Amino acid sequence: MSALAAALRCTIVVMTLSIAGCDIFHRWDALVYRNRHDPESVIDLGTFDSLEACREAAHAKLRELKIGEIGSYVCGENCMVQSGFSPLRMCARTSQ
Repeated sequence: MSALAAALRCTIVVMTLSIAGCDIFHRWDALVYRNRHDPESVIDLGTFDSLEACREAAHAKLRELKIGEIGSYVCGENCMVQSGFSPLRMCARTSQ
């Protein structure tokens, strides 16, 4: 195999791994609100690897708090805290 063919094969492998690896970085932040009408009542439950895990953690916390319809939650995908706007987060998308 020529050096050019080997370099090309290596480049294709790296590109394939890079493209396939894009999905590994989805993470979900779980935020539970003790009072759905008060954004200051937030509890940060941390980061989860999937939306399902985020939802399960949020539902468990709401059950633990025994706050019924008063509370709420949101799961945010790939959120970043914006400096100067803390604790606001910018997320790629949100879900419940």
